[in-house]
Amino acid sequence: AYNFHTSFAIEGTVVPGVYLSSWRKLPHSHPASAARLVRAMTTREAVVGAYRPNPAVHRAFASWHKARVHQLSIPVPAASGQRLELGYHVTESPEFPPDFDPLCSESIRAAGFTVARDSAYYRWRHDSYPLADTTYLALYHDSAPAAVAVTMRTRDAVSVEDFHLRSAAETARLIRAVLAWAADRGTRAVEWQTSTPAVARIAIEEFRAESVEYFSFYHFSETLLAELGVAEGLGRRWSGLRLHETGTTSDVLLR
Repeated sequence: AYNFHTSFAIEGTVVPGVYLSSWRKLPHSHPASAARLVRAMTTREAVVGAYRPNPAVHRAFASWHKARVHQLSIPVPAASGQRLELGYHVTESPEFPPDFDPLCSESIRAAGFTVARDSAYYRWRHDSYPLADTTYLALYHDSAPAAVAVTMRTRDAVSVEDFHLRSAAETARLIRAVLAWAADRGTRAVEWQTSTPAVARIAIEEFRAESVEYFSFYHFSETLLAELGVAEGLGRRWSGLRLHETGTTSDVLLR
């Protein structure tokens, strides 16, 4: 099995953890070997995530906490149909725009649970990825940062790997800006992962998105989390926490 280390923001407190990225069971292995390996990991780490495991092995995560995520496919209409409202404009950049750092930080703080990310994270996670180009689409309202989308593009596809919103009211505007950008590049659909129900609803109702739901799973060591400053009873609070799951908070891109 392999994992990668990352930092999670839990109700404003940043803690270390890992993603269990994958495992392969060898033909000669003992039937209990996978469970022993995962148990060793959950004993050692405050947070262990498992991104989108095959439904056939969901039973292995029965005692973990589920995160429901929408995999959206949004059709791209003609560019002329995606115009921004007066006072809004979009810029694009190959690097995360530094004036969006405060908005990004506030987005992370507002989430009850998410992967902590900043400019350094994006440089590691996206900017040097060799198989797809990263473009940051920054939406401004009267020169003030309103929303940002982290997009990755190949010749045939555009995906929104991450996004941050000043408020929920900017959701449709950001989607419209991404669709206009994708239309200029001849793309037929934009892929977008989100655990935010409001974003999924707007994409489906206003932009005719198709949605496929999947689950990621998380294990918490309450003892280790308490030592790191997280209030006890995180598992009991889980169902009420606002999650910010996106493409970039999932399994690491292969390099």
